Amino acid sequence: MAFFFRKKQTPVTACIVPAAGQGTRMQGAYEETKQLISLCGVPLIVHTLEALEQAKSIDSVVLAVREQEMAQMLRLVQEFGLSKVCQIVAGGDTRMQSVAKAMAALPPCDFVAIHDGARPLCTPEMIDEVVQAAHRYGAAVPGVKPKDSLKTRQGGMVQEDVDRDSVVAVQTPQVFAFEEYDAALGYCLEQHRSCTDDAGVYAVLQKPVYIVEGDYRNIKVTTPEDVAIAEMFLKGESL
Repeated sequence: MAFFFRKKQTPVTACIVPAAGQGTRMQGAYEETKQLISLCGVPLIVHTLEALEQAKSIDSVVLAVREQEMAQMLRLVQEFGLSKVCQIVAGGDTRMQSVAKAMAALPPCDFVAIHDGARPLCTPEMIDEVVQAAHRYGAAVPGVKPKDSLKTRQGGMVQEDVDRDSVVAVQTPQVFAFEEYDAALGYCLEQHRSCTDDAGVYAVLQKPVYIVEGDYRNIKVTTPEDVAIAEMFLKGESL
């Protein structure tokens, strides 16, 4: 008698890219919104999307942008051959609202990754590593150890030292089992709960999140100084 074993299928992972922010911390240094700033001749958002395009673990991408930029984003997706981008949706007033709108547009998937549109230096290898960890543990984020000494403060005065080994600077992509994250996001929105990142949303479930070793070059571009640093890294230079 012959026995046939079905090959275990890799979980389907879709990625949400929230990129609807107005970039207020750019202080008007650029005419374009943050996502369209040129880095080495290529728009910032394209660098981000190209890494997702090359990541083997990402099956599809939904991009959430400002409504007035949807047509321009579609042109960039077509121009640069970003075939994994299956939907472009209008974002909301907050990051959580943008993620919620993108969640509603996702194709069927087992896991959802959320990756900041303003992180143009994340590598495909890093993306794959975080996704694979999420497949194994249910949820995963990349993080790095802070380089500076950390203190608590009160009234403008230093209070106590903080052990750097006990804290982590969290980056993206952050990856979660779809149904669990969807439930957590729905709860946070219903309760008008504000969270600074998606791991904070997921935390309402009180379930563990695995930390993958991040990359100090995986910066989030938020200020004019960050633009200069990002271009240095893209050119292979160091600080």
